[in-house]
Amino acid sequence: MEDSTSAVGLVRAQDIELVGQMPSARAGRTLWIVAAAIAVVIYASTANAVPQETPGGEPPKHPNASEGSLPAELLPKPADTAVGALAAWIRQNPHSNAGGIRLLRDPNIVEVYWKGTAPPGLQSLAANQPVTVTFKAAAYSNAELESVAKAMGTKFKGIVAAAGPMPDYSGVGVTLKSTAPSTALADIKAAHTVPIILEGTGDPVPAAGRSSSQVTKPLGVQGHPDCWSPARCGDSDPLYGGSLYRVAGVSGSGCSAGTPLYAPAPVGTYEYVTTAAHCGQIGTWEGYDNGFEIGTVNVAKGHVNKGRDIQLISHRTWTGTSIYNGDWNTYDARGNAGVPANRVQVGQPVVVSAGVSGNGAIQPVLKANQYWEVNGVWVGPGFRVGPAPSQTIGYTQRGDSGSPVIRSTSRGNFEIHGFVSALLDYGTCNPGRHPGFNGPCYIQYYAVYSDAAIAAFGGVTIRRGCYPC
Repeated sequence: MEDSTSAVGLVRAQDIELVGQMPSARAGRTLWIVAAAIAVVIYASTANAVPQETPGGEPPKHPNASEGSLPAELLPKPADTAVGALAAWIRQNPHSNAGGIRLLRDPNIVEVYWKGTAPPGLQSLAANQPVTVTFKAAAYSNAELESVAKAMGTKFKGIVAAAGPMPDYSGVGVTLKSTAPSTALADIKAAHTVPIILEGTGDPVPAAGRSSSQVTKPLGVQGHPDCWSPARCGDSDPLYGGSLYRVAGVSGSGCSAGTPLYAPAPVGTYEYVTTAAHCGQIGTWEGYDNGFEIGTVNVAKGHVNKGRDIQLISHRTWTGTSIYNGDWNTYDARGNAGVPANRVQVGQPVVVSAGVSGNGAIQPVLKANQYWEVNGVWVGPGFRVGPAPSQTIGYTQRGDSGSPVIRSTSRGNFEIHGFVSALLDYGTCNPGRHPGFNGPCYIQYYAVYSDAAIAAFGGVTIRRGCYPC
């Protein structure tokens, strides 16, 4: 992925997209970094609230609703079992020399990167996995490289657009802004003892939704006539992950729902739904197609965390417990299984349930523990997702910000690994997207880790929609 025709190829300054402009056709593929308007994690107003979890039950479904089939690639495989077991061991046994885990798709081989000799306990666990586990020597630990990447947002603000450990832990990969001085790369290298690898040039562009046709009045409780509420295109209560929102009265606004959160209180319960912080905090959020009022973001109570690109929309009633599965006019929704115990690793396949674009392509995680700039704010930690082999269709676009990045449990429910924050590398569009949005579409994106985003608030819990999940 390091050549100039890849998703991390160089971008000329004249190729950088401006808000409201559409890209022209170009020969070859260039890197674009665009802040994606997407729904994200929710926050609670009671910081000391004790997390609880109670079954909420599923709402009535239309007789035609079904749970359809899930792609086999999205279901857990033996290699995923191995990755999960190894990741759990590393998380439960913190070590300064730990690198990371990478899943090779063909064949199913799991690589563990470690600086020096891996602990005997981890080696023993690896030997008993259902797939081959190979240990690779890492020149640097993840802690060493991630600390460098995290600090670049301050040390080289306005110069570096994105940074993070390389998948083999050989150094830190960086993307420079188009306005970076000609000496930028040399200056960054001179300031660090770890190798710095230039991956491209591009400018993050805030993009909180850009629809081609505006809905000026509610369409009714069923939203689009081809859909039944609740459905992705109905945007109605309960508010499932992947629903599409807009700010009432704001032309062109659009962001997506991430997940419901709630915080117990001495009297009653506080309810929230998440969306991306870069979507803005002014106005009342509502269902994009039917005008159903969702609520507002309370900045004074700290319901915004721009460093994790997440904010909480206070909701007037309890929120839905499922996540949409399928295109914009789908009936299908799966139970929200919450946040998994372990973060997704490099090479594992994920998919987006996006408010505008519908469900995305199954794509592999390219990089872990990444940081990037959104609207002048250094965001992270998170991961970057790239194209599957031969993929040319982009399944994320403006309006998808905050959408949940998901994997399936063995029971067919969805666990949330991240929330979409920024987009890059455009392609053709998914024909199943919302008809009010006409692109451009992207085949790569950055997502904030869901556990880190939710932990930014504390005292909140996801309302799950499956017991067991």
